[in-house]
Amino acid sequence: MSTSTFGCRGGWTARVLRAAMTLLFVPVTSCGSETAPDIPQQPANQQACLTGAVFGELANSPYCLPWAEGETYAVGQSYCSPPPGSHQTRYAYDFLMPLGTEIRNVRAGEVVELREQYADDDRTGGHENMLSLRHDDETISIYMHLRYQGVAVSMGDWVPQGALLGWSGNTGDPAGIPHLHFQICLRSGLCSYTTQEITLPVNFRNAEGSFTAAGGLALGERYTAAVCR
Repeated sequence: MSTSTFGCRGGWTARVLRAAMTLLFVPVTSCGSETAPDIPQQPANQQACLTGAVFGELANSPYCLPWAEGETYAVGQSYCSPPPGSHQTRYAYDFLMPLGTEIRNVRAGEVVELREQYADDDRTGGHENMLSLRHDDETISIYMHLRYQGVAVSMGDWVPQGALLGWSGNTGDPAGIPHLHFQICLRSGLCSYTTQEITLPVNFRNAEGSFTAAGGLALGERYTAAVCR
């Protein structure tokens, strides 16, 4: 992976990533060096995850909430959540929303992975209908648990920010609770829920609500999507 992915070209993502890697004691090569930076490691435990929770300035985030402007949804599981949650070492969110809620694109990008063949109420792990997009800094966004035939875009499509991606569901969730799992990660193979990709702290510049002390979305809080300019 090139130095520009993390440094000169990366913008907001690069600044957050450099800060997170510094907190995790992973050396980072400065802009202008010919040597690629070390790839950060997945946090080993919840405390390491919390230590690396550097979100950057909200107003500078390149991301918008993954639902339509004016709608409000709650966080069912936040980042670095303790057991029995599944996000102990992930900067991921679960958003509670009814089946069939429109999912909007958080940031412009190319569709690089999708599946939509699993039936609604299929609670088998690994049967999550999902969608992934690659952004211009090579990071990947992932949307999980979409409904059957619930993807509105095709492989290779370039999708603008705010465009319709598909509809929420409950596929692949043993509890059968309708929600959207969302995360941003580095490109380390396919960015899917079952791989060991490195996730990145993420916030959303149009989110209205209460935030954690670190600047992330808080468990149980409700967030309204304001106009995202």
